[in-house]
Amino acid sequence: MRTTASEAGAVSFMPVLGAIILVLVAIYFLFQAVDGMGLASQSGRAAVVGKEYRPAGQTYTREVVGNQTLNVPKTTPEMHILELDLDGRRVQGTTDRALYESISAGDQVQVTYQQRRITGALQVVRVSR
Repeated sequence: MRTTASEAGAVSFMPVLGAIILVLVAIYFLFQAVDGMGLASQSGRAAVVGKEYRPAGQTYTREVVGNQTLNVPKTTPEMHILELDLDGRRVQGTTDRALYESISAGDQVQVTYQQRRITGALQVVRVSR
């Protein structure tokens, strides 16, 4: 049985495509590492502009194991999220229930945050009174 030129090209293209995908994934993770590892923590005051509560829940994903499709549960914890204005930039920070309930919009809080090197995005590490 003979293979045509188009079949041979399709067969040899798949390893190249796989290599390209692996290189792109490696570049993405390298970028994330350079952008976010070893950042210095900074402190500042932020104004609370909103609050959001996400209750604990459970979702399901389907995974194929062997020849069987299984529904795998994934549990998400409850989250108490504060919408903050930190130097004119909107960021979110999670906190415990007691602090979440004692704070209302317009209050000032102390935040510890990190600024990413390349993207400049702010990541709130801790929120306190």
